[in-house]
Amino acid sequence: MVLIAVHGSASRFLPAERGTARLSLEREGDDRAAVVRDVAALHARFAGEAEALVASGVATRWGSRQVWVRSEPRYEGRDDQRHVVQIATAEVLARFRDFDALSAWVLAAGAETGVTVERIEWAVTDEHRAAVERELRVLAVQDAIARAEAYASAIGGTGVTLQTLWEAGLRPSAGGGTHTFATSARLEQADVELRPDDLEIAASVTADFAVEPGGSR
Repeated sequence: MVLIAVHGSASRFLPAERGTARLSLEREGDDRAAVVRDVAALHARFAGEAEALVASGVATRWGSRQVWVRSEPRYEGRDDQRHVVQIATAEVLARFRDFDALSAWVLAAGAETGVTVERIEWAVTDEHRAAVERELRVLAVQDAIARAEAYASAIGGTGVTLQTLWEAGLRPSAGGGTHTFATSARLEQADVELRPDDLEIAASVTADFAVEPGGSR
């Protein structure tokens, strides 16, 4: 009996169905109370907008991180004089199903002083992703079987029998884990239109097969 270890994989590209925009709100200055007040006002405004977007149906959920304030030393001038500034920050996010509304919100937010669009995370719906992942698991195993059968044929084997099956990163001797499913996307902005690349969802496995070898060649 000969043991054959193979890798099986499958992937699919899907158009993004959701886009989560994360806004970072920040003000700095000498007056601690003033910077907190300014960021609190920004936070209330954009959190209110995000909540309204969900209520209208163009976004599916929103969230926020409350205002935080910290002191940070700065060194200025030839003598590197120490100057302490007060920095207040907060965060607001909204997950959109309507990408036109996402574009409009990000454009308006980015034009505001003290507001930075940190990133946009693209995704498919949880239900769609789960269904695709299930299909890809099956296809990854089928790919592993096909590879094992090809190797068995090359050595004149008489068939393959599955011994063990591992998801990516779970094989004990693999040395470090990897994610079975990966999503990647790139953001392009042109004429204020946000267009994500398709998202790649992938599955991979490793498997050990037993093969009864044939005669020598």
